[in-house]
Amino acid sequence: MEEELLLRIDYLVAENRILRDQIKGRIQLTDAQRRSLAEVGTKLSKQALNEIAHIVKPDSILAWHLKLVLRTATGASVGSAEYVGLAALKLPTDFCRGGLVAQKF
Repeated sequence: MEEELLLRIDYLVAENRILRDQIKGRIQLTDAQRRSLAEVGTKLSKQALNEIAHIVKPDSILAWHLKLVLRTATGASVGSAEYVGLAALKLPTDFCRGGLVAQKF
């Protein structure tokens, strides 16, 4: 069973590589697509993301996850009047792998 799963993953990686080669320019993602990548991507190590994430940078995936967490924690979206900002949440500096709280979103 595990061998079958690894073969499926290898196939999907090869298929994705072919499809990426056919795409010219930047890919526009919807908020739902960003959320989907963020939810799955944060379950992987940064090294794994560096190896497989090609349509977006791994740091972007982690930043989207941070936005999702902030939206859930505060109930407000970034840029809205209710948004309190990162400092008000008193998050640890190593939050979300790699100190992403230091970046402006």
